Amino acid sequence: MTDQRNAASRQTETDFYYPLIIEQWNRRGVTNVEMARRLGKSVSLIGKVKSGRASFTAAMQIRVMEILEIDRQRAFLAAVWMKTPLAYFDDNFDKIYLVACRFVEASCPQLLSLAEQVKGDGLAPEAIERVLQSILMNMLNSVPPPRTGAN
Repeated sequence: MTDQRNAASRQTETDFYYPLIIEQWNRRGVTNVEMARRLGKSVSLIGKVKSGRASFTAAMQIRVMEILEIDRQRAFLAAVWMKTPLAYFDDNFDKIYLVACRFVEASCPQLLSLAEQVKGDGLAPEAIERVLQSILMNMLNSVPPPRTGAN
């Protein structure tokens, strides 16, 4: 049991996205040669990353997500918060995603204001995204789980 806990604690955020990225990669039919060309990396490295024998760097992951046209906010909600990365492709997930977006837009205009202020400070977009994701995670974690029918 301890080994499982240690493995889970070592899991990085990029690991949560891996199944989603690979599924989209396969759906799009992008070859390793094409991905390597677009990333400026070797085909060998791309093959290792795709097969799980090497890890994505954060920068590579962001670029791959752009190439595969993966919505990063939606992917964050599915992969990191829900810990169900393949939910990204589920039609029912659209409803969850829209509700989460509307909640943030309606309840948290200060987040949008913060994002605009931080952009002006010259921080990298990834840093801004991490701050906003952290705030969103805290908000979402404070929402009680839905009640089930068995009481």
